[in-house]
Amino acid sequence: MSHSGHYGAVLRKAIGRAPEIDEADEILSYRGAVFGAVGGMAVMAAWLWLMGTPAWISALFVVTAILIFLGLTRIVAESGLAVVQAPMTAPDLMVLGVGSALVGPAGVVNMSMTYIWAADIRVFVMATCANALRLIQEMDLSSRRVVFWALILAMFIGVFGSLWMIFHMAYLHGGINLNFWFFSGLPRDTYDFAIRNMEPAGAYWPGWAMFGGGGVVMVTLMWARQRLPWWPLHPIGFPVGANAMMNGVWFNVFLAWLIKKLVLRYGGASVYQGSQPFFLGLISGQALCNGIWLVIDYFTGKVGNDIFWI
Repeated sequence: MSHSGHYGAVLRKAIGRAPEIDEADEILSYRGAVFGAVGGMAVMAAWLWLMGTPAWISALFVVTAILIFLGLTRIVAESGLAVVQAPMTAPDLMVLGVGSALVGPAGVVNMSMTYIWAADIRVFVMATCANALRLIQEMDLSSRRVVFWALILAMFIGVFGSLWMIFHMAYLHGGINLNFWFFSGLPRDTYDFAIRNMEPAGAYWPGWAMFGGGGVVMVTLMWARQRLPWWPLHPIGFPVGANAMMNGVWFNVFLAWLIKKLVLRYGGASVYQGSQPFFLGLISGQALCNGIWLVIDYFTGKVGNDIFWI
């Protein structure tokens, strides 16, 4: 079934028009998923509207942000990247795409505040859930519904635990002494974004030209991958390589693709299967090394050891 056919089936099942569709292997009923998604997005849009953002801007912004999250999730799930950053963010797209004159001063300030969750993101719930759903495919059907509530519980624990720890550490040591970007760089960028776009202006058409050109390139790459058996390049390399913040990642993606290509070409499926433990061991080794140094630093009181992250 195609993506559009699947989404259509989910929607029909949610509104009671397709009782024959089986949803027993899902962690949440289609009705709960559809109405939960629509309801959650409506609450987000209403919040922005009550804060002074025009209603249609609020709704369009939330939809845009969710679509970007979906695209990032696809990249994470298909490429195996642990983290990813979007080359385009919803706040910038709204303010520059439709123009600050239509967004309004209050809307610009509200868009800047969404940088916290819609712009500077590396690890986000949607991608984590996508990987989790792949991992539970071997579970029995009755146990899968428990996973949903476990995810909800984990999110609440993570949110409240991180909030408490951030405030505790910030008041104890001073936020500026902990992390420059989280306590200085990002807040300053948020403020600068609002000030920079406060004056009424129209849409930024050069940005739309780049947006359209990138879309044409991406559609072409995806079409070539689906239609041309000899096409060698994976389209994921384009959005990953187009983001300056991902400069440390794109070559790793290319290298992984090249190794996989060579192994499958000259070694076949059996060699490919046999090589997987080695490469999983590389990942585990990096995580183990970072973890060991965290433990050593904790007991010795040392600081300043760099741990690679993006």
